[in-house]
Amino acid sequence: MNIAILNMQAQDKNAVFNNYNLKETARLLSLDGHDIITSLSTIAPQAPALKDLEFLASNELDAIIITGDYVSILAEFKKAHSIKDDFIAYLVDNKMYFFIDSLSTDYITNTLAPALNSRQKSVYRSCTFKTFGLTKDDLLEKLKTQMRTKTKAYFKLVSLGHKNFEVILVYCIKSKKEAIELLVKQTNEALKDNIYSLDGSSLASVIIKTLELKNKTLSVAESFTGGALSAALVNIEGASKVFKEGVCAYSDNSKLERLGVSGKTLNKNGAISIETAYEMAAKSLALNSTDYCIATTGNASNDTKTPTPCTFFIAVGSSKGIHIYDDLLSDSRQQVIEYGVNTALFHLYKIINSN
Repeated sequence: MNIAILNMQAQDKNAVFNNYNLKETARLLSLDGHDIITSLSTIAPQAPALKDLEFLASNELDAIIITGDYVSILAEFKKAHSIKDDFIAYLVDNKMYFFIDSLSTDYITNTLAPALNSRQKSVYRSCTFKTFGLTKDDLLEKLKTQMRTKTKAYFKLVSLGHKNFEVILVYCIKSKKEAIELLVKQTNEALKDNIYSLDGSSLASVIIKTLELKNKTLSVAESFTGGALSAALVNIEGASKVFKEGVCAYSDNSKLERLGVSGKTLNKNGAISIETAYEMAAKSLALNSTDYCIATTGNASNDTKTPTPCTFFIAVGSSKGIHIYDDLLSDSRQQVIEYGVNTALFHLYKIINSN
């Protein structure tokens, strides 16, 4: 179904309304074959709000979701359509209208999606492949054969960050089971080197669960990621069973004193180098006696006046060997750090599952 969202922003800046993520809402609804076609924002309460709603209603839409400070517009809506009672959804002129102060995952999954599904001529289901290391163009190239399928199915690519995508295969439940199973198998094969989750889990969650399953431990030595890598890991339930230490050795002195990186290495190669990344990982392994380690060093700044802007090195390994990866992302500081964290986790995931 084609859907629009009218976001009613409260005049009181301190009011807690419309705390929703449009991208996440679109992702959750797409799992059942629904698409958010457009979204508008307006200040509530204002007279133009009803006109915004009428404008949306004039389009080829199946449903409109009004979220935020909707009380005034709901009263006008009910008066205009002679509606007295309150409902979860209102059906007017073959369009569904939903009024909700905040779009939570629980509401979308257990109330909104089922209500939308009840109006669909065909019911859709989906399966998800989380991937890392491929751009959108890379994914489209790898899936070009699958996208030509004659089965009633299609793919959606949802960006979770740089080279981090959720590939959603949406299919009609009336499609032949064998055809869908073949499509899933072909998709798995096409993306096998980049898939890290089939159940929606994050990279950090997959790492923690895999380490626990294998009864292995991890230590981390961070520089340019500034603790973001450790934070991603400890946010996962059960991290304490496998995550032994996270050191934020941000300065050269910290690398020397806390980790024991050689002064000669730092003086000769600099903090942002293959050699320093290697030593940070090796020292972390030795100090903590863990099965695996990750080290990050780089420059998250995109200031071209600084040395090696947006460049980083990731060292990942175990007692069997340490692997070094270098990368570059010309983006904001936050995006470079996020990409660095995900790059480190993905390489660790690959190494753990290769043993």
